[in-house]
Amino acid sequence: MADGFQGNYLSTELDADLLLTPYKKQTNWHVITGGPSCGKTTLVNLLAEKGFRTVEEGARLYMEQEVASGRTIKGLRADIAALQCGIKDMQLEIERRLPAGDFAILERGLPDCLA
Repeated sequence: MADGFQGNYLSTELDADLLLTPYKKQTNWHVITGGPSCGKTTLVNLLAEKGFRTVEEGARLYMEQEVASGRTIKGLRADIAALQCGIKDMQLEIERRLPAGDFAILERGLPDCLA
């Protein structure tokens, strides 16, 4: 199917060659992503309650860590570039510590931080 509207959303056909792309490291991670307030945290919390291994988003963890150390949200947002780098670094650390072969559901992933 070509790019175009179907119902109320834009649909783009998946490039089959992407599925054949050799990745440096294969993981068994599943990333929940989406816009603000669309239900990511609710879904991840429900999956955790069902016994699935879940991982909170790095942005939330970073903000909580910084506030606990005495910084303010206003102060963090004053330097948006530093904030984004801090979030990226937190997400990288989370993903580096998570074994690639372990089944895990991540609330957001590194590409979210970079976007």
